[in-house]
Amino acid sequence: MQFLHQVWKRLFRLIKYFFIYLVFSVIFIGIFAYIYRINDIPSPCFVSLIIFLGVEDFKSLPSSATRIYVAQIVLQNICFLAWISSFLSKFLKPLNPFFFPQYVVCHNNQIKFKYWIMLPAHLFLYNIYIRVYFSAGPLYNGGENKLTAEWELNDVSRQNIDLARGVHSLILSEEDTQILLTEIQKAQNCKEAKLVIMIHGSNSDGLTFWGRHSYNVKSHLKVGYEYVPIRQPECIRIVKSISENLQIREKRYSIRYQNFDKIYSPRNIKSYFGKGSLKYKPHDELNNKNVFSYHQIAYGQYGHGIRSSFLFFFNLLVALFLDKNAHNDFKKEQ
Repeated sequence: MQFLHQVWKRLFRLIKYFFIYLVFSVIFIGIFAYIYRINDIPSPCFVSLIIFLGVEDFKSLPSSATRIYVAQIVLQNICFLAWISSFLSKFLKPLNPFFFPQYVVCHNNQIKFKYWIMLPAHLFLYNIYIRVYFSAGPLYNGGENKLTAEWELNDVSRQNIDLARGVHSLILSEEDTQILLTEIQKAQNCKEAKLVIMIHGSNSDGLTFWGRHSYNVKSHLKVGYEYVPIRQPECIRIVKSISENLQIREKRYSIRYQNFDKIYSPRNIKSYFGKGSLKYKPHDELNNKNVFSYHQIAYGQYGHGIRSSFLFFFNLLVALFLDKNAHNDFKKEQ
């Protein structure tokens, strides 16, 4: 899940700087142990260690090396200040909030891109600009300060956003979709043909974030598919539209963040499938965990059970961090 990815990045920074400090400490203690050794100080490694840890009084150590003791303390304090400054600057640096799903979808003659601006509650990105283009070959500079592209979106109303956070979609018009699909058809023999989405925006402190994702049109453009919503009531409404007898309660504030990169194939299955039709998936996507059946849309990826319960409570905790009072925050910012 994308939220765990952000948590891991924070944790990795902490672990990385811990090991840097550990390695530095061993080297620093070893250097001064060698200095004590050549100055005939008994137990040089032990003396260097206890001075580094600050657990020994100078009075119990040989007075002939007092200047070396002082030099060790001064140097280790300077190095520690440099380390802690570097650690804090990296650890407190905001993480890139942009996430993109594995697929871009096309349904009802409209191509749809999805993106997630993952920010804590009450925080937004401002002056967001989205660029979408299609390239049939390698993305080289064209020599005129821009990347060459067979097609590029030019729709200010869709590309410019004043402020946003959370999960959003960029839906191309039917006209743009038709033109783009025509260009993609022309490049059907090009293995490197890609659809690219680029987004940048700034937070309230003036820091600018940039995100980019490219989709290989042969394997990651899914025609005839739609994105699965992350909110449970929207999922239920999708399933009830093809199965009116489905009895399941909508939970107004229930969010399924794990649905972010999931897709499904919309179709009226009730007319030609019998019992168990909700579990139908296109045959060539049976082993694709990112393609959901209507049953998974209604009851979650794992249906009922321990994994489903764990995800429910995990999503509740994540929602407290990401989506607490999100609607009120958005209205206030506007």
